[in-house]
Amino acid sequence: MPSRSRQSRALLLRSIDYRDSDRIVTLLTEDYGKISALARGARKSQRRFGGALQPYVLMNAHFRPGRGELAHLERVSVHRSFHEILRSLDAIGAAGAALAVIRERVPDHEPEPVVFEAAVSFLAALNDGAPPEECLLSLQIRVLTTLGFAPTLDRCVACGKMPGAGRAASFDAARGGIVCRACGGGRLVLCRIITNRSLSHNRQR
Repeated sequence: MPSRSRQSRALLLRSIDYRDSDRIVTLLTEDYGKISALARGARKSQRRFGGALQPYVLMNAHFRPGRGELAHLERVSVHRSFHEILRSLDAIGAAGAALAVIRERVPDHEPEPVVFEAAVSFLAALNDGAPPEECLLSLQIRVLTTLGFAPTLDRCVACGKMPGAGRAASFDAARGGIVCRACGGGRLVLCRIITNRSLSHNRQR
């Protein structure tokens, strides 16, 4: 018996060209979590996919679960576009880094409504011209903490040394917390350091 079609708001996390006209996409859906889907004819069909299957677009996605790992993406439409992000290289870089963290950390097929709303709010803030680095830092910490990967903010994750009182530190989401200059620093700077308790980077659930 064919599986029933499902619908959810979604964000595009990754798109890979497949065969002559298809794409394999990774979506963060609001109701079904992270899924991978085959979009047949996505590189040719303007009627079913049009300009909705793009980065920085909040879309309405209709798909059917498949027998294997891939669902079948039937059609998408634009719910909201964050096209202003494309006007800034810094915003594009921040958005790409944020979506990569979500893609790598969010488990498959497990709804994460807090992460989804955080991602939408992040893209909306970037679209409205908020500072990219501040938006990215906030998003990364919120996503990691929500998923049980509480980042280490009181000492360097590489050498274990605590930063000096009142001094800024660099944050690297891929390494799970702050990184001192001697260990290579990080992409983003934390202006205030949490020193009253240690936060573990271990999975908590």
